[in-house]
Amino acid sequence: MNTASAISPSARRAQEYEPVWQELAAAVDARVAAGERNLSRVVSSVYHEWRGHDVARANGVAFGEVVALPRSALAGARRALIAQTVIAACRPDTSLIVELGSGPGLNLCDVFLGGGPPGAAYAGLELTRSGRDCLTKLAALDAGFDCEARFFDYHAPDLRLLDDHRGHLVVFTVHSIEQIREISGELFEQIIDRADRVSGIHFEPVGWQIEGRESGRYSSRAYAQSAGYNENLLQILSELESRSRLTVDSIVPDIFSHKAKNASTLVTWTTAGRAP
Repeated sequence: MNTASAISPSARRAQEYEPVWQELAAAVDARVAAGERNLSRVVSSVYHEWRGHDVARANGVAFGEVVALPRSALAGARRALIAQTVIAACRPDTSLIVELGSGPGLNLCDVFLGGGPPGAAYAGLELTRSGRDCLTKLAALDAGFDCEARFFDYHAPDLRLLDDHRGHLVVFTVHSIEQIREISGELFEQIIDRADRVSGIHFEPVGWQIEGRESGRYSSRAYAQSAGYNENLLQILSELESRSRLTVDSIVPDIFSHKAKNASTLVTWTTAGRAP
């Protein structure tokens, strides 16, 4: 038997990311051991350790065009764009903010620290143990940050967490659906069925899935297929919209990337809400 081929897609992804998030969790431990207790300062230092903070010229992408900025500015702009987009989707009745495939939880921390609703709960649903551990360590630094990390596998999604909340749910992804070649519409059905009202936000490299953009410069079918990346997110959302399960509010192709490839496309959708 070919051992590599016998490994499930989920296990393969976990093997790839476990050591990366383990290093970040260790970096959090080191900051805390040195006496740091401020969540914002710890998040910033860990983020810089991960992404770097040099001022070397680097090419990124904005609205499908190459932009040249200091490398740290590109990384910082991406970070701010994600957090502020999620925050903008929140409403007075937002009770829960969830990131699917949350990695080490830095995006959730940025949403909270950047002005996310203080009365809402936050949750990072993540496959890797080290990613969940990192978020748990970070959340412990601020008593006002009501955040938990739970195991999550796109191939067998457990969304029982949503049953404990009413009101408005914000769910977002950042290049995690990217890792799932064929995403199931059932995932979105479960989210919609378990929540009163939902706002969905996806930063995913799916611009090439828009008709006529298959050979895009910064996201393409060929690149996605060679990397094993997602091929059907926009199709699934379109099918759900055709059944009035959700409304796709915006698609902004190749909105940003801190690298000159695999640019994020921003996709947002909402549900009208369940009848009382």
